Parts: sequence; structure tokens; C-alpha cells
Amino acid sequence: METASLNLPENAIIDWKRSEVSIGLSDSRGIQQPIRIRCGAEQLDTEPGTVLLHTIRGGVHAPVDLSDKQQFSFETRIALNGSQSMQVVPLGKHTRMELTTHWDKPKYLGAFIPDSHDISNGIARAHWEVLHF
Repeated sequence: METASLNLPENAIIDWKRSEVSIGLSDSRGIQQPIRIRCGAEQLDTEPGTVLLHTIRGGVHAPVDLSDKQQFSFETRIALNGSQSMQVVPLGKHTRMELTTHWDKPKYLGAFIPDSHDISNGIARAHWEVLHF
């Protein structure tokens, strides 16, 4: 796997077999269903907490073996209740996010506003696609 874009020291050793996917959540009380992550055809069950404590303090994580993958993508669905706001940081080379919510007047803030959004029958839908450029 190409590591040049990771800005690591030349002598860095990456153990791709022990990779982890972390999803940061500032308040996990609103989680309504178990969070599962799909990596290709593999379904990953998550555990509480993250391994990135200096970056992401709360949330969930799942171990994944990336040693035989040149490219990979992750997909998850998260059912949340009672949130006042939701913030997403697009860290991937290609980040795609779809949001469906019962907020009838959502506000979109930040550097990336939705590519498309619609509100009908009290349900808001929005779609983002963000490239790493």
C-alpha cells in the first residue's frame, strides 16, 4: 500500500494487519442501534472507545486487516437521537456522506455545504462528496 501521502518518517513500520477504523462521537447516549462498519464484503462489529485518544476522545472502533488491500472503502449507518448538531470531518481521499433526518429546518455550516439537499414531508436529505484536493 502506498504510504508516501501519510507523511511518516522514512523508517516507519506500519502493521496493516492491526489497523483500526475509528468513528468519533462526542456523546454516545444518542446511539440507537449497534454500529457496524462494512469494509468491502467484510462486516466489522465495533467496540466502545477509540484508539486515537489525542484526536478522537469518544466513539467506537473496529479492528480490520488491511494488509492485502491496495484500496479500500468503509461504509456505515449510524442511527442517532437527540443530537443538537452533527459535524463530519472528511479525512478520506474520497468522502461521501448522505444524511437523512427528521429535522425540518437543518442548517449546514462549515467548509463543505451539501452538494444537494431536499426537505419534504418533514424529512431532510442531504448529500456531500468531498475529495482530498
